[in-house]
Amino acid sequence: MRQLGTFNTISQYQAGIGGNFPVWSRVRELYQGGGTIDHTKYPAGTVIGAGTPVQFMGAGQQVVVVAGPAYEATKTYAVGDIVEQAGKIYKNKMAIETPEAFTESKWTDITGTVNGLTFEDVCIPEGCTLATCAVVRNGRIYADRVVGATILPAMEANLPMIEFVRESNE
Repeated sequence: MRQLGTFNTISQYQAGIGGNFPVWSRVRELYQGGGTIDHTKYPAGTVIGAGTPVQFMGAGQQVVVVAGPAYEATKTYAVGDIVEQAGKIYKNKMAIETPEAFTESKWTDITGTVNGLTFEDVCIPEGCTLATCAVVRNGRIYADRVVGATILPAMEANLPMIEFVRESNE
């Protein structure tokens, strides 16, 4: 199946996507076309969900996605890989070529760099040449509806202008 381009990516193909589960209840401050995402880090078909935590560097500059899968002691990691471990987000600073338990000295805690959340889904299509996102810095989000990323409690402190609505009882 071919993943086609959407409204926030440029590729050799194009498609429209309709219908979604609302993530944002209210948006008061939005940096439309906020910045670019390094799409080369994501395989075709990846969707960076609305509400994903990011580090916004300024309009038109690169936006760093501050989300990753849970660390797995059975995997290897390249420099720059991002993982979640013990309620924080870490970026790898040295290659881990042999699977091992998490060693904090090999990682940089980037949890505190979060200063915004993506406004809409960013779908990385086949043949993607550019991916952008709008960044929200003030609003109300249904935090449990964010797909593919976790908004950690440590991140919420960096986003005082965003109200986090939790629908789960966990």
